Amino acid sequence: MTNRKRLPPGLRSRTQASGKTYHYLKTASGVKETPLGPDLGTALQYWRDHALDRYLGERNVSSVLVLIEAFITAEIPIRMMSEVPFLQRQARALAAFFLDMGTTGLTAPFPSAEAYFAYRGPRYAIRAGAEIRLFIHIWGWAQRLSLMKARAPCPWSSGLVWDWVRQHVLCELADALRQFASAASLPAQAPSPQDGIAASNYLASEKLEESSIPDSRSGSHAPRTIADQHEIDAFLARAARQFAADGRPDLAREVRRLSRAEVRKVIDLMPGSAGTLQTGAELILGTSRAARLEVMRLATKAKRR
Repeated sequence: MTNRKRLPPGLRSRTQASGKTYHYLKTASGVKETPLGPDLGTALQYWRDHALDRYLGERNVSSVLVLIEAFITAEIPIRMMSEVPFLQRQARALAAFFLDMGTTGLTAPFPSAEAYFAYRGPRYAIRAGAEIRLFIHIWGWAQRLSLMKARAPCPWSSGLVWDWVRQHVLCELADALRQFASAASLPAQAPSPQDGIAASNYLASEKLEESSIPDSRSGSHAPRTIADQHEIDAFLARAARQFAADGRPDLAREVRRLSRAEVRKVIDLMPGSAGTLQTGAELILGTSRAARLEVMRLATKAKRR
C-alpha cells in the first residue's frame, strides 16, 4: 500500500520543511484533522477502520451485499490506483449477481460457483473465475477484520470449485485461440517484452506430440501440424500480443500463464471449442482496441487540465 499517486477521500499528506511527510485524516468540515504520523501504511489502515465504522456502525456483517459494499467502501480506495478500476468492476459484478439471485444471508441456501459461471456466460469464464477468487478474498478479508465469524467457511473456496474454474478458463482460451488461428488477416502488433516468456512454464527440451491447429491463412478449420514447442511458443506469443492489443488483457495474461500440461489440454480443445461453447457474442480481433482506448483516455485527461 505504498507508492500511491492519490490518497482516499479525507486522507491528506503534507511534507514539512525537514522533508518528512505526515498524514492527516479530515473527517468533516470544521473538525480538526487527526494526525496519523509519517507511515503511509498505518495511515491507510486507520482510514479503512474509520470508513468501516462509518459504513457499518457495529462491525457485524450479515448480508452478502453489505459484505461486498463494505469492501468497495473501505478496502478498494486504499489499494494501488492501477488495481482500483478492476476491483470495482469485479465487485460490482458480484453484487449484481447476488442481487439478481435474491441472496441476502451468508449461509445456506447460497448460490453455487457453477451458478455464477452460468450467470456470467461462457464468454466470460476468465472474468468469472477472477471474480470468484475476489469473493473468496473478500470473505477472508472480512474474517480477518472481525466483520463476520472467523470459522465460517466461504461457500466458494473448495478445491472442486478451483478445478471447475480452471476448466472453464481453459475452454475460453481454446475458443479464443481457435478464433485467432482462424483469422484470415490480422494487423501485425509491435513486439512485446512478454513474448520471450509467453510459454516459459511449459518450454523444455522434449517435444510435444504433434497437434492440429486451424490454418490461419485460409480461415478454415483445416489442420496445420505444429511440430515442436518453439512453434507453439511463437503461436501463443502472437495470440497473447493480439489479445492484449484488442483490449483483452485477461486472455493475454492467461495464455502466458499456461503450464505445459494445460497447453496440451487447450490444443486438444481447440478443434471443437466452437461447438462446445455457445455464445451470443464473438471475440473480435484485429481492432487494436487497447491502443484506441488509450488515445481516448489521454485526450480526456488533456481536456481536464
